[in-house]
Amino acid sequence: SKSRMSKINRERGARLRSINSRAKRTMKRREKKRREKRRKERRKRRKKREIRKTCRISEDGILYIDVFDTELMAKFVTEQGKILPRRITGTSPKWQKKLAKTIKRSRNMGLMQ
Repeated sequence: SKSRMSKINRERGARLRSINSRAKRTMKRREKKRREKRRKERRKRRKKREIRKTCRISEDGILYIDVFDTELMAKFVTEQGKILPRRITGTSPKWQKKLAKTIKRSRNMGLMQ
């Protein structure tokens, strides 16, 4: 919280005031190095995407998603019936919108769960 951080900063300031200027500089340098080290560790922990995902629909050359084509739509839906997001499937925004619309229509018609 804010009050806790301000207390910590006050304590740090009091510590720095009590030491001479040369020691202050070395302490600041050490703190900076520690911060940089932590940042690097955090960056390493982040997931890296190896392969760029591409839109399967435009890759296959599909020009229109038919409401009755449940095989194609099943690839973009989970077992529970939820539509998979773009970040997982890799479809382009244009095709994701069309896909979502056709899935909803087929659900309404009773072709999909």
